[in-house]
Amino acid sequence: MKNVQAMIRTKRTFGVALSLIWMGLMVGCASYSERVAEYRQVFGTGDTDRAVELINDMAEDGAEDEHGRDTLVLLLEAGATARAAGRERASQAFFNRAERIYDYWQNMAKVSISREGISLLTNPATLPYRGSGADILMVNTYQALNALQAGKIADARQPLVRLDNHQKEIVAVNAERIEKTRE
Repeated sequence: MKNVQAMIRTKRTFGVALSLIWMGLMVGCASYSERVAEYRQVFGTGDTDRAVELINDMAEDGAEDEHGRDTLVLLLEAGATARAAGRERASQAFFNRAERIYDYWQNMAKVSISREGISLLTNPATLPYRGSGADILMVNTYQALNALQAGKIADARQPLVRLDNHQKEIVAVNAERIEKTRE
């Protein structure tokens, strides 16, 4: 009888411990919208200098984990915000970093069993943002605009060539996807 009671206590303890760990993982995952709420509010008021500081701080927090879940989207926001504030050099640096991270994710496997498994147990928001075709087009466009605005016309050529290449690649991928759905 004592063995049965001990087993029941062990199972309960194990179940409670698992529940607490799972709840801790769920609570610790603030959504992107929640994380950037203050930045968006400040940017919305037109205080672009303060908005650049806020988004820069968030992007730099992601610098420790260059491929973290929100690093790419934070860098995209930081680049656009710095540009809106008239800080083309800072904008260029954010977009250059965003392009490197986008390229990293494009060269990685599309699905990671371990990450997907963790997201199933916790929250899909734990998956990193990998970027879309529209994101890389935005990056290349802003890189070219920053170079042109700085009077470096020759420096605008490289991002414009990459922009053209990315557009062609996106069109080809989407054409293939459309063709597969027709089959």
